[in-house]
Amino acid sequence: MFISGKILVAGGENNSGYLNFAEVYDPVTNSYTNLTMNFPRGEHTATLLNNSTVLITGGRTSAGALATAEIYNPQSNSFARVGDMNTSHVFHQAVLLRNGTVLLIGNAKAEIYDPLTFAFRLTGPSIAAGTGFNEGSSATTLENGMIFVSGGNAYDYGLPTLAAEAWNPLQPFPTRVISSHVTNGGSGVPGVLMTGLPGFPLTDQAGYYEGVVMTPWTGTVTPIKAGYAFDPTSIPYTNVTTDLSGQDYTTTGITFTISGNAGVGGATLSYNDGGTKSVVADGGGAYTLTVSYNWSGTVTPTKTNYTFSPVSRAYANVQANATDQNYTATVGSYTLTITKAGTGTGTVTSNPAGINCGTTCLAAFTRGTQVTLTATGDVGLAFTAWTGDFPPGQGSTNPLTITMDANKTITANFTAAGSMVQIDTSWILGCVKSLTTLNTTLAASGGLPPYSWSIASGTLPAGITLNSSTGRLTGTPSVSGMFPFTVRVTDSASQSDTQDLTLPVAKVLLWYSGPGNGYDSANAVATDTLGNVYVTGAAGGDYRTNKFNSAGALQCGASFKVPPQIPGRKSVDGVSS
Repeated sequence: MFISGKILVAGGENNSGYLNFAEVYDPVTNSYTNLTMNFPRGEHTATLLNNSTVLITGGRTSAGALATAEIYNPQSNSFARVGDMNTSHVFHQAVLLRNGTVLLIGNAKAEIYDPLTFAFRLTGPSIAAGTGFNEGSSATTLENGMIFVSGGNAYDYGLPTLAAEAWNPLQPFPTRVISSHVTNGGSGVPGVLMTGLPGFPLTDQAGYYEGVVMTPWTGTVTPIKAGYAFDPTSIPYTNVTTDLSGQDYTTTGITFTISGNAGVGGATLSYNDGGTKSVVADGGGAYTLTVSYNWSGTVTPTKTNYTFSPVSRAYANVQANATDQNYTATVGSYTLTITKAGTGTGTVTSNPAGINCGTTCLAAFTRGTQVTLTATGDVGLAFTAWTGDFPPGQGSTNPLTITMDANKTITANFTAAGSMVQIDTSWILGCVKSLTTLNTTLAASGGLPPYSWSIASGTLPAGITLNSSTGRLTGTPSVSGMFPFTVRVTDSASQSDTQDLTLPVAKVLLWYSGPGNGYDSANAVATDTLGNVYVTGAAGGDYRTNKFNSAGALQCGASFKVPPQIPGRKSVDGVSS
C-alpha cells in the first residue's frame, strides 16, 4: 500500500500459468488500472522502498526460479528492470532495512539491494533459518537493527525447521576475487559461463572473468560453452581466504568426424567449414573429414569421369560423429551418334571400336575418351566433310578425333563422282629426246580430284621419276632407247584409269654447225639413234629447232630468242641441237 492509499497487486498464477499482469487499486475511485510487468512471476516478493517505488524480486515461472528484479514507479505508473540478483530466489523473504536497502534471504544466499545503484550484492550467508525455499519462514527487524529469521525449510542442511537466528546484515563480511582468462589459441573466448562462482559470471570479449566469493569459500568452478572443450575441465577450491588471479583455462573447439566410402579411390569430397575444405578418399574409397561443433553444410564427392549417388549429403547442427556416409560411384559415359548425308554413300568407323556405320551408328564411350572417326566413300563416291559436334575448323579433317565430354552427333557427308576419271591423251611424249633433262606433267580429267599417279606396269628409264601427287615426269635419263610403260591415275572416290605410253630416249649421234644461207636458212643439223633429224635455223629474227622422223615428217619444234651460247649446240625442250 502506498501513502496515497493505492494498492499494487503484481503477478501471481492462475489456471493459464504465471502472470505478468499487475493492477493498481484506487480506493477513491474504487477502480483498477491494468499494467504489464517485464516478466511473468509468482511466489516473489514486493517491497515498498523509502522513495515510494516498489522492488519486485525473484519468484518462479513455468521455466523455473528467477534471478530477475524490477521496480514499479507510481509516478510513471510503469515497471523498469534493474540489475539481476546474484542467484535465483523463490519462497524467499525481503526486508527493508533502516538505511533504505533491502535484504533478501533464501536459498542459503543472502543479498542486499541498493536503490542508489539499482544493484544487488552478496552479504553474509544465512546459517540455518531461512535456508532452502524459506517456505513458511519469517524475517523481522528488531529495534537494534538486527534481523530475526525463524522457521523455514532447513532440510538442505539436515536441520529442524524450528531453527532461528539473529543476524546483522550490515556487518561487513570479507570477500575475495577469483579471476583470470579463458583463451583459445591466445585469443579470449567470450560468453563462457563460469559455473560454481556466485552469480555465474560470463567471460567478456577478452575472455576475462571475475567472481566474488566470501571467505572462507569452498567450491568448484567449471567453465561451460557449447562447442568447446576446456583444459582444465574444472578447478576445485577449499577455504579461499585471498584473491586468486591467474586461474586460466584454455579451450579448443569441439570437432566431429564424417566418414564413409566414396565408392571409388581418389574421389575428392568438398565442403565449407569456415572456408572451402576437401579430403581425398584413399585407394579403396574410404574417407574421413572433420567439421566443427554444430556444423551445417553439404559434402559433395567429385572425380573426373564419375558420377555419384547421392550427388551430395546435407548436414545440420552436427553434434556427434557420423559414420557410414557412403556413396555409389559410376563411371560416366556419353553417346556418340553418327549420321550420313549427301549424294553419295560410305562407311564411318571409330577407334576405339564401337562405331561401324555401316550398320552400327550409335555407341556409348566412357566420359573423357578420345574417339577417332574415319570416313571412307564407297566405290565411285567420296567423303567431302564433317558437320556436327566437334571443334571449329576440323570439318575437312579425316580421320577426325573428338573428346567425349558430352553426348555428340556428327554427320559424315559423301558425294558421287559424277563422271569417271580419265587420263588426257591429247599430249604426246614424242619430243623426248636425248640424254638431257625431262620435265613433263601428265594430265587427267573427270572424277573427284585430287588424283594419285602410279606406274601400273613397265618401267621408266633410269634417271626418270613420276611424282605420285602431281603426275610430273622429271629427271635426266642415263640410257637411250624405247621405254613402254602403263600409268594409272586414281581419284579420291577410288576410281581409276590406265594409259599405255612409250618414252623414247634418243642419243644424238652427230651435228653440223655452219654459216647461214639466207633469211630462213639452217645453220645446224643433228641426227639421233632413232633416225630422227633436228634442224636449227633463223626464223624471222628468232631461232627454231624442228624434229623430223626418218620419213621426213615433222614431229615437234621449239623456238627461242637468242642464238646458241655454245656455237653449234643448244638445249631446246630437252633436245640438244
